[in-house]
Amino acid sequence: MKSKLQHQTKTVKNLFLAFVLFLGMGLGNKALACTANFTYTTGLNGLVNFTSTSVGVNIATRYQWDANDGSGLANTGATNTYSHYYLANGTYHVLLYIYDSLLSCSDSIRLAVTVSNVSAFPCQLSTSFTSVNGLDGQVTFTSTSQHTNANTLYFWNFGDGSPRIQGHDTITHKYIYSRWYGVWLVTQDTGNAYCIDSNAISIDVTNSDSNICSMTHPNFTYTLGPNGQVNFTSTSIVYGNPTFVWNPGDGSPEVNKGRDSIGFNHYYQSNGTFNAWLILNSDSACADSIMIPITVSNVSAYPCNMVAGFNMVHDSNGTEEFISTTTDTIPGNSQYYWNPGDGSGVVLGTSHYTHTYNFIGNYNPTLTVRNTGAYFCQDSITQSLNIWNRDSLKAHFVYAADSNFPGQYDFTSTSQGTNNNTYYRWTPGDGDPADSGIGMTTYTHTYFSNGPDSANLTIWYTIPPIIRGERVGGTIHYSESSFTLLIHVNTATGVTSVQNAAPKFELYPNPNNGQFKLTLNNLPKNQKAQISITNLLGETIYTLPFQVIGSNFAQDINIQGISAGMYFVKVVTANKVFTSRMVISK
Repeated sequence: MKSKLQHQTKTVKNLFLAFVLFLGMGLGNKALACTANFTYTTGLNGLVNFTSTSVGVNIATRYQWDANDGSGLANTGATNTYSHYYLANGTYHVLLYIYDSLLSCSDSIRLAVTVSNVSAFPCQLSTSFTSVNGLDGQVTFTSTSQHTNANTLYFWNFGDGSPRIQGHDTITHKYIYSRWYGVWLVTQDTGNAYCIDSNAISIDVTNSDSNICSMTHPNFTYTLGPNGQVNFTSTSIVYGNPTFVWNPGDGSPEVNKGRDSIGFNHYYQSNGTFNAWLILNSDSACADSIMIPITVSNVSAYPCNMVAGFNMVHDSNGTEEFISTTTDTIPGNSQYYWNPGDGSGVVLGTSHYTHTYNFIGNYNPTLTVRNTGAYFCQDSITQSLNIWNRDSLKAHFVYAADSNFPGQYDFTSTSQGTNNNTYYRWTPGDGDPADSGIGMTTYTHTYFSNGPDSANLTIWYTIPPIIRGERVGGTIHYSESSFTLLIHVNTATGVTSVQNAAPKFELYPNPNNGQFKLTLNNLPKNQKAQISITNLLGETIYTLPFQVIGSNFAQDINIQGISAGMYFVKVVTANKVFTSRMVISK
């Protein structure tokens, strides 16, 4: 995108000069803590890119530029780069003025910049386009770009993974799935005045032939075990959180493994070739599947008819009794392998097993039963278990320095005993304020100075999981849990460079009336992401999947129908999670 500057009046200039003079008088008796300087590179047809190389700057430093061509003063805030298109060749004495928003320093510099490649036809392209939905997912796009000519080229990116194509100013594209897409148009003038511009819009396709699925490319592998046993392992590439349904293809009923994406074990009763299926069911009520033929040739004269199963009995303090209901076992010759699913490991026991869970949460206990000897047979089953009757929290986190962004560290909670109503408060330890929210299991912070910092995570329940605990003043009290770790910061550089700028998430206005804009900048290109908004109870009130085409994304959101209060806005991308608190006032 090119920069388009608006002309400023002489009055604004005079006010600015008076402001500079005032600062100079106020700081005249102080030694400057910063020194202004900049470099520049020239682009095509009058484009000049400026970069501040000032020293002594910090995150409070602000930058103002005067291109000296009558276009007026440009304030880039905390951004130390500036791009400008000159409309005529010549030498311009460009001004850079820097000042600290805390008024601790200010400085300015003028440098001569020579522009010699402006053609007789300055770049004035302004890209824009509209869209009209047709039948069966077809969308017609029409360029409304300004200052085009017969030499203008049009490059369309439809945002659905299809390749970018060169077309005309009007083009029709068919979308397979109903969803939101980010569409880009790049216009390029190849005539006398080389010029390029681009623009993007979001479109909502609602009438395509198929609903969008949350997963892509279902696939699996398998290995043969003894006596007709086949072990299936999903190798699917998934997006979202689908359920996994297995059909062994031998007439046995389908087995729904829920969210368990690991795999499935099945015993075939006869040799032969079977068409095994893996079906992925998404949350948007659609499915994708794959069929792979498998050949079984080692079924013995003693087929395996075992069907693993178990019942669970709760007690009042997180202890669970598991009772095997497996059929076709051999007394004295069957082995029972219990895995409670809490990381404690597999235990070889009997048909009855008792285990105490230390923390509340969702677990997936597994029983594997094996008949040994000549009549070898094995089956397993996994069930879902929710432990809710424990008053326990244990805060913990891990962290890693981000190699792409100086001073940036990514924190991930590994706390135990949490639930959907757990509140997370992250304190970086460098004097910056804490950030917090319900379900805020990840946190990113940029340190601007090296050295040890004591980062802290504190967690507590916003809604108690059960009526249990220490009564204080007639209410149920649940203890919070804190964990502090010394972070040895060694990658900070003072000010992060713009070329390697960290991803930036903004939400404005805030507070608002339910209508606001959300922007993401400096993202890795071409990735899927999702916006979700939750209330203080952790209930999701709004979700929107989207595709990041370039490195920036903007979305207008309107949820004016909900009540006033505090909400949490979360954006999940391929490698980052952004969270912000938002207040709706009416």
